[in-house]
Amino acid sequence: MLQQVICCGTASHTARLPDYPTRPEAGKTGTDQNFQNAYFIGFVPQVTTGVWVGYQKAYLSLQGVHGLAGFGADMAGPIWTDIMTAATAHLPIKGFPKPPPTKNATVPSVVGMQKDAASTTLAKAGFSPQEQDKPCTQPKDTVCAQVPAGGSVAPLGTSVILTVSNGTAPSPSPTPTPSGIPVPDVVGKTREAATGILTGAGFKVGVQRQDTGDKKKDDIVLSQQPAGGKPAPPNSVVTIVVGRYKKGGPPAPPVPGGQGGAMPWGAPVAALVAPALVLGSMRVRSRRVTRSSR
Repeated sequence: MLQQVICCGTASHTARLPDYPTRPEAGKTGTDQNFQNAYFIGFVPQVTTGVWVGYQKAYLSLQGVHGLAGFGADMAGPIWTDIMTAATAHLPIKGFPKPPPTKNATVPSVVGMQKDAASTTLAKAGFSPQEQDKPCTQPKDTVCAQVPAGGSVAPLGTSVILTVSNGTAPSPSPTPTPSGIPVPDVVGKTREAATGILTGAGFKVGVQRQDTGDKKKDDIVLSQQPAGGKPAPPNSVVTIVVGRYKKGGPPAPPVPGGQGGAMPWGAPVAALVAPALVLGSMRVRSRRVTRSSR
């Protein structure tokens, strides 16, 4: 799964070894809230290296340091590449083991349960519950719906999305006009969030990609057709143009509202003495990690 990060994800431009893809590699980037810490953990079948970049005595933003954006990919990724290039120079090329066969199971029906009981039931059955609070006719904290539905068969570990009542009644659906219903405005939102909003409003979604040299616009909706607020027939297609970061690509058009620098992963690391590079059983410490902009 984590090979996709190197192949075509956040680290595809900064964490590839010289003999990639002949030598398979995998890893995960991490960017802390407000770009205060940057991480990359990457590995080949024989060895793993972890890189942290941040300030030792204070939580300060890394944005703009050496002209970089402050992400785990551009801050920690190149350091990882230098270390692992040396570490793997004399290692034979090996492939990752094949994953075990997928095991399927029946998804329990938890609609009508309290959210804590529903999450416990799903976890015991081998599934991963994810809650989203929304208006619903059920009492507060009651599961109103689930996807996949109860009784369906899915691979163990599959996420089950639970719609949980927030205690408020749902708003009436927009009244269709002769020309359709208003299209939600999703410009500036992530592709995943925009898709959920549009499908929830009764539209189909078409996705087009547009290269951009701005990492902040990667996977962000840059424009849409029809525009937000315009009427369109129910079940018609709304096309969203989504940014795709490409080094040296053209600047993306400004996105109303923008996106904050906060990332959904990572938490501040409070007790690291200095940037640490862990290579197998060898640990190299230095007081400061500096790197020229690429």
